[in-house]
Amino acid sequence: MTTIFFTLIRQHFKEQHNVQFYADKLFISRKYLTKVINKTMYKSPRDIIHQVLVVEARMLLRNSNSNVNEVASQLKFSDQASFIKFLKKHVGKSPLEYKGSDLY
Repeated sequence: MTTIFFTLIRQHFKEQHNVQFYADKLFISRKYLTKVINKTMYKSPRDIIHQVLVVEARMLLRNSNSNVNEVASQLKFSDQASFIKFLKKHVGKSPLEYKGSDLY
């Protein structure tokens, strides 16, 4: 099931940030998915989804001419403010600070 979960994340992470979506696709409960992924990966499904989003956001901010709003839109955040808050929480910098820095 873990392999299928990761396949689903690769296919849908830009549009679907919610663990329930993946549980529904696997025809299991969110609670059971969390239990299995925690046991095998030592991380929650939510953490894994967020990790993939962070990697993609970093890549888009670094390697594209897209502005912050366009990256937020590509990753299907409800608005630019929620994307900024998400990135600040997971990277420790705002998208503009990240885009302008030399750190990866």
